[in-house]
Amino acid sequence: MRTRKLLLLLTADRLRAWHWNKGVLSAPQSYTGTPEDRARFITFLKQERDPVYLMVDLMDEDFHFESLPHLNDIDHRSLIQQRLEHFYPGAPFRLAIRQRQALGSSHDDEMLYSTLSHPARLTPWLNAIRELKVPLAGIYSVPQLCAGLLPELPSDHVLLFTWEEHAGLRASYFHARRLRFSRLIPTDDLTRTAFTEQLRIRQYLHSQHLLPLGPPLDVICLFHIDDHPALQEILARDHTINCQCLDLTQRARALGVTNATPSSDATPVLLHLLATRTPMQHYATDEHTEHFRLRRFRRILFGLSALSLSASVAWSASNFAHLRELDADNAATGNQISQLSQQALSLSQNMPSLPTSLAEIKSAIAQLGALDKHSPPPQKTLAGLATTLDAFPDIRVAKLAWQADLPPAQESQPPVQTLLLYGKVEDEAADYRAKLDYQQNFRRALIAHGYRVAEFQPGSPQNGDSSPFVLQLTWTSEP
Repeated sequence: MRTRKLLLLLTADRLRAWHWNKGVLSAPQSYTGTPEDRARFITFLKQERDPVYLMVDLMDEDFHFESLPHLNDIDHRSLIQQRLEHFYPGAPFRLAIRQRQALGSSHDDEMLYSTLSHPARLTPWLNAIRELKVPLAGIYSVPQLCAGLLPELPSDHVLLFTWEEHAGLRASYFHARRLRFSRLIPTDDLTRTAFTEQLRIRQYLHSQHLLPLGPPLDVICLFHIDDHPALQEILARDHTINCQCLDLTQRARALGVTNATPSSDATPVLLHLLATRTPMQHYATDEHTEHFRLRRFRRILFGLSALSLSASVAWSASNFAHLRELDADNAATGNQISQLSQQALSLSQNMPSLPTSLAEIKSAIAQLGALDKHSPPPQKTLAGLATTLDAFPDIRVAKLAWQADLPPAQESQPPVQTLLLYGKVEDEAADYRAKLDYQQNFRRALIAHGYRVAEFQPGSPQNGDSSPFVLQLTWTSEP
C-alpha cells in the first residue's frame, strides 16, 4: 500500500483535495468550477507527484442489475460490452461488476452495471490531470465504498443512509452486502429527509423487483450520535420501520480512521476507505490511467534493477572473499614449496658422493634384467627335477651336466636350458623288467613337471647290476 496519495472528491459544485500520508489526512483544498479556481487547481497539480485517486459523489450515477448466463472469460467480456452498450450507449464512464453467481442458478452471474451519465462534470478536471501527466489511479464512486461502512448484520436486505456535507444524503441498498442501488438526495434537513426517503426507496425497490415482499428491510442510519435523538423522535411515529441509528464516530474508530469526525459528515471515513481499501474496478479508461500504469511499470523496473544490483553486489562480494581465500592458499602453498625446495637442496648437499655415475648404474640394472630374462637361475630349472627325485628314491644320480644353449633369435622367445642326467636304478630286489618300468615312470614324472625328456644313452644290464641311463632334459622358462 502506498504511503502517500492525493485524494480528490468531486461533488456537484466543487472539487476538494486532500493529501493522505500514513493514515493522516491533510486540510482540504477546495476548487469550484470557475476559471480562476481551475487555474489554481492546475497550479496545485504542477507541484504534485503522488498518484491521484478521484472519488465522485454525484446524483448523475445510474445503476442496473441483472443476471447473465455464466460463460467463459472471452465470451463473458464480449457479452458484458454488448450489455453496457445496450444500457448506456456511448457513455465514456461505465462499469460492469460481476458480483457473484446468482443464488437461484449455478449457471448465472449477478451483474451490476453503472454509469456516470454527465461526463462533462469530470472532463475539465481530468483534462488538467492528463495534460500535466499526473498519474491517475482511477475514478471511484461513493456507492462503491459504502459497503465498507456496513457493520456485521444478520439481515440480507439493508438500506444504508450516510451524509456528505457538500453532496447531501445518500441512500444505498445492499443485498447480502452487495450493492444493488444507490441514490443521492440534496437536503438541509437530515433526519426528516431520511425518514421520508426510506419509504420512497422501499416502494421503488419493490417496483424493480430488487426487494422481495416477504423479508423485512433493515434501515441503518450512520450519523453522529448528536443527530440520533431527532431521528429517533421521527421514527417513533411509525412502528413498522425497522431502523437502527449507529454512531459514525464509533464506526470510524473501528475502521482505523485517525481523523476526528465531529459531525455526521462521512467524508473522512469514505476517504480513508478509498486510500486503504481501494476497489479493484473503477470508471477510468486506459487513456486516463496511462501515466499511472507507466509510473507503476517504472517502479517495477526500478525494483528489478535494484534487485539485480543487490544480487550483483552480493555475488561480487562472494567472489572477492573467495579470491582472498585463494590468495591466502596460494601464499601458504608457495611457502610450503619454498621450504621443501630448501630441504631437498640441503639433503642433496649432505648426501655422500656415489662411486659411479647414474648412467652406469642404470646400465648395470638393465644388464641384470636381461641376464635374468635369458639365463634364469638354476633354482628355477632344477626345482622340478628335485621334486621328481624325491618321489623316486631308487634313482641314483651319478652326474649332472649343464649344456649351454645359444640365446633365442628373438627377444620374445623364452630361454632354453638343457641338462644331461647320468643315473641308474638301485633296487637289488627288483629284476630287469621292474627296473626298466621304474625308469619309464621316472621319465613320465619329469615330463609332467614341464621337461622335455630324451634318452641320450639307453640303459643296458651289466651282470645283473642296476641299469645305467643318460637322459637329456630340456626346460624352457615361461616368457
